[in-house]
Amino acid sequence: MGSTRKGMLNVLIAAILWGSSGVCAQYIMEKSQISSPYLTMIRLLFTGVILLTLSFVHGDKIFSVIKNRKDAISLLIFSLFGALIVQLTFLVTIEKSNAATATVLQFLSPTIIVAWFALARKKRPGIFVLAAIMTSLIGTFLLVTHGDPTSLTISPAALCWGIASAFAAAFYTTYPSTLIARYGTLPIVGWSMLLAGLMLTPFYAGEGPPS
Repeated sequence: MGSTRKGMLNVLIAAILWGSSGVCAQYIMEKSQISSPYLTMIRLLFTGVILLTLSFVHGDKIFSVIKNRKDAISLLIFSLFGALIVQLTFLVTIEKSNAATATVLQFLSPTIIVAWFALARKKRPGIFVLAAIMTSLIGTFLLVTHGDPTSLTISPAALCWGIASAFAAAFYTTYPSTLIARYGTLPIVGWSMLLAGLMLTPFYAGEGPPS
């Protein structure tokens, strides 16, 4: 399998898994009545530990990034504004609407990324990219209004959190490229998840699911 097809397959699998995780999160929050921040904390902590363990077993030098002061600061920035915010805003959007709406809103992130790079590089996207952007925007408009621009089918809070989730996902996707190139995907994503979970721990560790 060529690298392009392999990349497309990975994107497809990632999208399916991310959407499925939203459905699971909605089910857990509805059935257990736990809050989205608490679930975010648990999700980040366990994922971080699992990914770092896999990275260590794989032979990666997982502590290298935290020994470099500049890269460690970049990792903290990525952990806070990337891993933590993207997970939290996604789950809050689910809590205030549903998994399908949250996923569609967050998947506006490619549009944001394309727009950012087009402005930064002063280069207009190709016709197919523009068509994809317009399709995603029209689809989102229909989702939140059902074609009536004077009303919303979801709460304003859900819409705001969903848009914030899209911007967070755009940052999450673009910011760590240098770190990943230097240290690998598993160590960077693993540390970012673990650190993000630890950032929430002082505020939500004592919450737990209702008895």
